[in-house]
Amino acid sequence: MGELATGDRNVLIGLLCILAMVYLGAPLVILFTMTTSPAPRFDEMTAYNTPPAAQQYINSMFYAIADLGFDGVGGYVMGAHFKNVVSYLTMSSNAARQVTAVVHVCCTLVSDEWKLQSSSVEFSTRYADKTVIDTNNVAIPSVQRRVSSHKVFKFPEENDVARLFRMHCAIEDRFGPQLPKCLPEKGGELAALKDDLRESCDVQTRLGMMRWDARGEVYRPTVFGAFYMTWRLLFPLKQILAQMEKSRARALGKTLLAG
Repeated sequence: MGELATGDRNVLIGLLCILAMVYLGAPLVILFTMTTSPAPRFDEMTAYNTPPAAQQYINSMFYAIADLGFDGVGGYVMGAHFKNVVSYLTMSSNAARQVTAVVHVCCTLVSDEWKLQSSSVEFSTRYADKTVIDTNNVAIPSVQRRVSSHKVFKFPEENDVARLFRMHCAIEDRFGPQLPKCLPEKGGELAALKDDLRESCDVQTRLGMMRWDARGEVYRPTVFGAFYMTWRLLFPLKQILAQMEKSRARALGKTLLAG
């Protein structure tokens, strides 16, 4: 019995050490390695610089969005925050509804081959008072702190773009302010996207998630931000948050489509 108790204790100590390495080590890696540029580089997306896995998803979603009355604006390749991670996105706009659509794909380099890491579609409406309503099907829990003026509605299980757009329009009617909507000027969509990214970093900085590194001219996570972002993507919190988002999305989706 004594030997069994000692063995169990050693196993427990080993598990605690592993958990400590993950839950303390991972945030520290993010703290010291993650950077966000205030002016990320955007290159035009072509068949030559876009992996087949990304092309397949982007093309299918782009044409599905076009069927909803959206006109293509452009496709871009954006370097992400980590080595061997690249983002691909297309932008479209619907002048009648004053809505912007973005198809986003993130790829990682694994054994000299680009693999699809995440993919999503987002519909966005901006109002005259700078209120923004976003509706997307991002499956990963958000790692940013929420802002009251930026209302995000997630439907992680919704892969039907037409249904997602209908829910976005219903959300506008229900939760949007009674103010004029704003679309970026034609030809200025990419500049507006860059401004939005910079503004998002500034907001997260004010909320204590990031800090400005004047020497490197980049944003870096704070200690609080590194732990907040990382722990939300680790077991079991990631699974709990994901299930909560799915439950909320199912309930809201039924209400919106029923109306």
